[in-house]
Amino acid sequence: MKNEIKLFFHCKDCGGGHPAVGWTDKGVQVWCETCDENILHLDFMGQKMKYADDEEQAHKEINCKCGLCGEESK
Repeated sequence: MKNEIKLFFHCKDCGGGHPAVGWTDKGVQVWCETCDENILHLDFMGQKMKYADDEEQAHKEINCKCGLCGEESK
């Protein structure tokens, strides 16, 4: 997979900081750990999401196996 990022999210207060990105009950949140402030919170409005993996397998269900986040393996 190649980097397809067009724009970066950054903190409006510190101009960068240390962004933390993670899943929430509603979607995905980007949080500035330097300022302890929200940068962005995407609400998927209950929609099921998939992520782009690579060109041979264009989409795959999100399925965490870390055991820390509470997402169950399927």
